[in-house]
Amino acid sequence: MCGIFGVLSSEAIDSNKFTKALDSIQHRGPDGSGVWSSENKEVALGHRRLSIIDLSENGAQPMQSGVHVLTFNGEIYNYLELKEDLLSKGVQFHSETDSEVLLQLYIMYGESFLSQLDGMFSFAIWNDEKKELFCARDRFGEKPFFYNYEGGNFIFASEIKAIFSYGVPAAVNESTLYNYLKYDSLTPADIPSATFYQGINKLEKGHYIKLNKAGLECKSYYDIKDFSSSIAEEAKVISEFQNQFYNSVKRRLRADVPVGSSLSGGLDSSSIVCAVHDILKGEVEQFSFSARFENYEKDEGTFIEEVLKGKNIQGYQTWPDGEKLNQDLDKFHFHQEEPSRSASVFAQWEVMKLAKENGVTVLLDGQGADEYLGGYHYFYADYFRELKKRSKELYRKEQDNYKAIYGKYYKPKFSDRVLGLFPSLYEPLRNAYNSKRPDWMDPSFYSRNKTSNPHKRHFNSFHEKLKYKLLDSGLEDLLRFSDRNSMAFNREVRLPFLNHTLVEYCLRQPSSLLMKSGWTKYILRKAMSPILPDKIAWRKDKIGYAPPQKRWMETPSIQSRVQKAKERLVAESILGSVNKAPNDWMCIQAAMVYEFVDRFKTK
Repeated sequence: MCGIFGVLSSEAIDSNKFTKALDSIQHRGPDGSGVWSSENKEVALGHRRLSIIDLSENGAQPMQSGVHVLTFNGEIYNYLELKEDLLSKGVQFHSETDSEVLLQLYIMYGESFLSQLDGMFSFAIWNDEKKELFCARDRFGEKPFFYNYEGGNFIFASEIKAIFSYGVPAAVNESTLYNYLKYDSLTPADIPSATFYQGINKLEKGHYIKLNKAGLECKSYYDIKDFSSSIAEEAKVISEFQNQFYNSVKRRLRADVPVGSSLSGGLDSSSIVCAVHDILKGEVEQFSFSARFENYEKDEGTFIEEVLKGKNIQGYQTWPDGEKLNQDLDKFHFHQEEPSRSASVFAQWEVMKLAKENGVTVLLDGQGADEYLGGYHYFYADYFRELKKRSKELYRKEQDNYKAIYGKYYKPKFSDRVLGLFPSLYEPLRNAYNSKRPDWMDPSFYSRNKTSNPHKRHFNSFHEKLKYKLLDSGLEDLLRFSDRNSMAFNREVRLPFLNHTLVEYCLRQPSSLLMKSGWTKYILRKAMSPILPDKIAWRKDKIGYAPPQKRWMETPSIQSRVQKAKERLVAESILGSVNKAPNDWMCIQAAMVYEFVDRFKTK
């Protein structure tokens, strides 16, 4: 895990400007810094290193092999297996790093090697002979890659602040901000590469870029299209899921530094902690890190203690509150760079801080499972709608199962009933409703941006909805929060549920195994129930670091910030008045975008 920065210019690059930009992301890699530049000084690659595998200088970057130069952020978890293949073909290695494996794979196989990788990554490889840059980002968007491409100059970085520090003008992208305020969405439906800042694009997940004299070419290399499910016994499916999940966890334990886990007390993070305990047979002490909330009904302390009970695990806990939020809010915003939907992201920030304070560099985390295993309660609407079309008998049976768990039959929202009855009319009606200007929004801001569209909600199948949440809406935002929070404290987060082979296997299973007997994430519950406490395996509520946000927002110091945020948004012609506004957190986040720009305009 590291920070990367690079420039391709039509003239000689200013080394002082380059160093300043690279140093702006020092927090991503405090263990080392390196720069490679071409003979004519028109190409430069930079790297900030966080040492995880092969802590020696042999792992320093940018890494060169012949005419190829690499700057890489992330981890390739199956690098040992891939290295064996390369060794059998006569490739010689000079380090024990996954970085060198990645570079040699590209040299041998070209862009097709991406399909071989099990990992999280964003990287750039310069071919000094062809004068071509190849950049790629992992399948699900775990690691960031931002770029500015204007006037033939290409500037890329792990974080937006590095591009602004290099001298690219900082300005707010109003259409993205409108999309956030109007639809509570962080990625525009029609421009997935957009950010909250003009001229700054993100390389989309599962895409690569080729840049040469002919120009810039951006292509997708990953998609999930196969939902065909073969008929298999439930026991075999559960067994295969467990095998693949354990294999993913084992690979993500590979490190030359201490490894721990983020533990919320929910099904996903608890499954990881218990799987690690099972894999290590309890012989190696684990470390877990959790956020707790004092005097709050959604505090998950009892579930956390249930997981830790009787295991060789040292559990650490942090207690975020409104005052801590106020103290760290400016720093938190500086690292996040773009808005979030709720203060739960700050709870994760505190967990990463706790891990650093206790010397654990790598944390396994449970993100990703909900999106493709159907973990969110709103998935019931899509599941029941599909069942009703396919089998009235199974629909009634599953409704009875749902009632047995939740004490009542599932009742879809009005919008979901309309979607089920009139699917062809739903999107036009929804778009017409959403086209109205909120009473708090400044008319001029609305008129400039009203062509923005919300993300769609109509899907032909339950599996299509799962894929959409995994690849098009929602997950990438959570991964961004996790990346910025962890890297602010030089920590690395690894996600066992986002092994693409495991994801694809689950999405080939029938809906009746993903959700069954009224339960979400049925496959996971069954696979992990032998090693999970029953209170965790069959939890019917889902919380996941849901803090007392209302209480936090009522803290006097936070209310002062809210007022200033509203005043700033009125001054920017976003709000019509401080007396009418979206929720307090959203106002603070929207104003933060302007404050972030201010940091670079004054320099």
